[in-house]
Amino acid sequence: MVHTVTVSFGVRNVLSRSYNITSNPSKWYNINWKCYFAFYVPLWTPSWSIEISDSSKNICLNTVNSSRKLTSSNLYQYQIINFDHDLAINSSYINRSRISTAKLSKLFHPFTVQKKMLSDRKDDDQKDIQNMRKPYRSSKDIFDLSQLVSRNPMKQFQAWFQEASNHPQIIETNAIALATATLSGRPSVRMLLLKGITSEGFYFYTNFESRKAKEIEENPFCSFSVHWEPLNRSIRVDGKVNKISEEESEKYFHQRPRDSQLGALVSLQSTVIPSREHLMNKYVEIQKKYENVELIPKPKYWGGYFVKPDVIEFWQGQTNRLHDRLRFRQKLPNEVLDPELSHEGEDDWIIERLSP
Repeated sequence: MVHTVTVSFGVRNVLSRSYNITSNPSKWYNINWKCYFAFYVPLWTPSWSIEISDSSKNICLNTVNSSRKLTSSNLYQYQIINFDHDLAINSSYINRSRISTAKLSKLFHPFTVQKKMLSDRKDDDQKDIQNMRKPYRSSKDIFDLSQLVSRNPMKQFQAWFQEASNHPQIIETNAIALATATLSGRPSVRMLLLKGITSEGFYFYTNFESRKAKEIEENPFCSFSVHWEPLNRSIRVDGKVNKISEEESEKYFHQRPRDSQLGALVSLQSTVIPSREHLMNKYVEIQKKYENVELIPKPKYWGGYFVKPDVIEFWQGQTNRLHDRLRFRQKLPNEVLDPELSHEGEDDWIIERLSP
């Protein structure tokens, strides 16, 4: 697919220049990075506009117009334009030094189309929250019972996890948002890393003095989710939480990097401290204390938890917001299923489609 970038500038935008850039259609809706098109405009230009369209005319990006006062003493002003659609475009980087002359042929040069995270958008873009949206998958790319790798949710989880792990834009596949709650129902949530996945459930490790650990002690149930934006997929897991054995925690603790082991000794998680300097001074003390010690002792207040799931929901996004949601839940004793709504899975799991 060929996309034409047309830039017009000068008095009444009478000067224009077009560039054809080829993109891979298969990557168009799969890439999850917002794109910025960066270029220089001569400062004597009172206004300019830019438009991107594709040869098939299926997609036409918004025309961006700008006018500004000539306040800078420099010859050129660097412009960055954000487009509403995701792109997968390759373009040659052209250094600023190449536009040092005032010849018309060098007044405009496309830079690399830079893929930046949505969080890198300018402040004025952040204010326009209502218009922040991106296309997900097309109606031809759905997730249904026929797309399941397995009717066991743990096997399905591991299949999606492996696919996410192999994706070049997903760095921490095992990052989860873990929600816990007090017995009275007041919730809290935080990001942490999964450190084990088996056929039975999930493992994570933390400080037993932390807020999450105290809430688990009071109310031993949790919910966590993973979100892999480049794949337009999320998974939610609900289940019961139990501490693992001291031996299992000890084994994992000594597999961690030495700095992480020292950090566990330093931090009394969730307690109030006077400053970061206080924390680092304590770290230096601990570092010196164990400088010649090969095996750092695991603190008693640190260890692992095991989440035994009873609900696992798989979500895959659709551009029209009619997202695909398949929920696995454990079958209730003596439950009679409606075959139109509920489907038998493996190991007493029931599979149901939920409305988005």
